[in-house]
Amino acid sequence: KEITTEDIRLLSGITMKKENYTIGLWMWNWYFIGYRSKMGAVAAYGYDIDEWSVSNTIHNAKLNSLENVSALKGDSTLLYEELMGKYDVVLANINRNILLNDLPTLASSMADNGTLIISGFYKEDESVLIAKARALGLVEEKRSSSDNWAMIKFVKRQVNFSKH
Repeated sequence: KEITTEDIRLLSGITMKKENYTIGLWMWNWYFIGYRSKMGAVAAYGYDIDEWSVSNTIHNAKLNSLENVSALKGDSTLLYEELMGKYDVVLANINRNILLNDLPTLASSMADNGTLIISGFYKEDESVLIAKARALGLVEEKRSSSDNWAMIKFVKRQVNFSKH
């Protein structure tokens, strides 16, 4: 899927804060990781199962003097680290089946009020992905599509338990 102006609008609308961590899953384009890094993220992490994607991300981060960008080869098991539950922005561009499998891990990796943007799947797959995300406590904020490719933005709302 090519980067669209809608993709950039969705990402540029995410407010950065001082201690922001970004993770790009399946580095569909190093640009998004680099963009978040340049916008003030403390750290930007990416992983992909494809060696070329990892190498390309590292290469482009160096070319753009982005020292806070890390890229690893692997899958969602890489998320079980000290930053679990702390990612403010999670980007995942991969097919429906892998998204369905990894949504629990992605949701667990997110900080309260964190943002998840998924793409790389067909419009007809939206309903099953939305249902799974809702079951994990994610709230749909926006969706868009172009040429049958879809993108959905979710937020993990902070749960407040108050005593009466």
